[in-house]
Amino acid sequence: MMKSVVESRGGTAHAAKLPGYLMGGKTGTADKVVGGRYNGDVMASFVGVLPADDPQYIIFVLFDAPKTVHFASLTAVPVFKEIARHMITYYALQPSQAEELNAYQLKG
Repeated sequence: MMKSVVESRGGTAHAAKLPGYLMGGKTGTADKVVGGRYNGDVMASFVGVLPADDPQYIIFVLFDAPKTVHFASLTAVPVFKEIARHMITYYALQPSQAEELNAYQLKG
């Protein structure tokens, strides 16, 4: 399920996809409650695993009351992608297995 959030074209975090790497995750957008009432602000988050076929890292990005757009797909997901891109380089992570990538791309 977490793979489809990133890997499927209709997934809420498809923008996080990096070619050659299977990733999974979950977006979250929630109204904030202060004093028992919604205050008009939101929290937008994305938690992702890298690589999804053999998780080694978890990245959590949270925006508390973002000022422009409120959706996690437009706030937290792009930040996750940049962090993941740097981690792949820094830790020299190998691409996902070709067989699993091809099988998943046929489904997604």
